Amino acid sequence: FFNEFTIRTPRPAAELVEALAARGIIAGLPVSRLAPGAGLVETVVGNINLIVHQLLEKKATPYPVLLTLFRKSNSVVVSLRSRHGEALPIAEKLQGGGHANACGATLPRSVKTIPDGIDYLRGVLNAPPPLNSMENLLAGLELK
Repeated sequence: FFNEFTIRTPRPAAELVEALAARGIIAGLPVSRLAPGAGLVETVVGNINLIVHQLLEKKATPYPVLLTLFRKSNSVVVSLRSRHGEALPIAEKLQGGGHANACGATLPRSVKTIPDGIDYLRGVLNAPPPLNSMENLLAGLELK
């Protein structure tokens, strides 16, 4: 699951998302907390980017960044979307890049499946900062 494809709907996707959200259904999709400020959108049908854009536009989720995972060749790829530039720092943390609100990353080759990708993202995105990082050491120095 999580492979992206497009289907033809009887009404525009924006109308369908709005109608479902009005009924308390977030586009019919489970959106789960992946990390502070980031939600994972689990979908198997539809134009994923349009659906995620509508979720963010309608503020139908408490997360400012939404992620989707899909398989591409022998890799697992994460796609990140936001409205105010919050996605890019997360993509950069994953050694990825792109635009401030639309970016992505290819996960390490050791990540073979979507469930492995979810576990990997939870570990990386929820990891505490290193205690002895060079940045932390230098931050404590006073220059004279």
